[in-house]
Amino acid sequence: MKNQVTVRTAEVKSGSVAAEERSDAFTMLVRANEQETGKLKLSDQELIGNVFILLFAGHETTAHTLSSTLALLALHQDIQEEILEQIVSVIGHDRDP
Repeated sequence: MKNQVTVRTAEVKSGSVAAEERSDAFTMLVRANEQETGKLKLSDQELIGNVFILLFAGHETTAHTLSSTLALLALHQDIQEEILEQIVSVIGHDRDP
């Protein structure tokens, strides 16, 4: 991970086209960190820690949301059938969702 931080930091500092076109959270965090000075600038370890927290929090939130949604759909068969009808009306019967 430290290598990825080093590479991405170098890309951001150089103003490369690849770094400018990226809009992922990691690049935005590196870009924002490079604009900071003094005690507000994060060390590489702090940057890695923040990226880990963002990824973990996003994964946990998504997992909990999906499991709650599926549980509620299992309890409400009528809504489940409505959703299925909507999916079939968009995708059709011949294609896998």
